[in-house]
Amino acid sequence: MCLEAEVHKACRLKQALLKGHLTKRFGDQIADKMSHMFDFSTQVALTDFQSQIESIMKNKDLLHQMAFDLYDANNDE
Repeated sequence: MCLEAEVHKACRLKQALLKGHLTKRFGDQIADKMSHMFDFSTQVALTDFQSQIESIMKNKDLLHQMAFDLYDANNDE
């Protein structure tokens, strides 16, 4: 998602960039939901994004809720 010439520490991730990448793989509906699950109040450094992923992976309750939210096609509670 970052240009090859960029150093990974300097790589910044934007919500639109992540959504574009996810759309190619999962389609627009799931990509939209996934891209809103992360904190993109500002551009995120790659290392900060990795930290967000790690904290999510350690929380089973959050993972279950995220999975439900992703595949809840009619957005009911």
